[in-house]
Amino acid sequence: MRIEIPDEKVEALIHSLMNNYPEAGGGHALQCTSYDHKKLRFTFFDEETGRIHEITEPVLRVGVSVFITLILKGEYKNALSANLLSENMDWDAHDCDAFVQCAIFGEVRYG
Repeated sequence: MRIEIPDEKVEALIHSLMNNYPEAGGGHALQCTSYDHKKLRFTFFDEETGRIHEITEPVLRVGVSVFITLILKGEYKNALSANLLSENMDWDAHDCDAFVQCAIFGEVRYG
């Protein structure tokens, strides 16, 4: 399944999800240890593996495609709305964590 999303919608979606960090990582395996929201640069510590993951805008753009594909295929079911590209989407911490996992791993590994 290939999804075409307008570039401005991708950027809005990334900002919407990443504006929740570092708080969204609380209680999850991926902990946000540093962030720069303007430059879209984030560092995550993976408590399961002890690895550090640096993610930037290009990585987040790939993560958007993976995340939305999982939602549309019904493989990720926590999404709170059928309108995935709404700028007013009310993402919860699990959605934000799943998105970061998609960006880092290309899948949701941890729950």
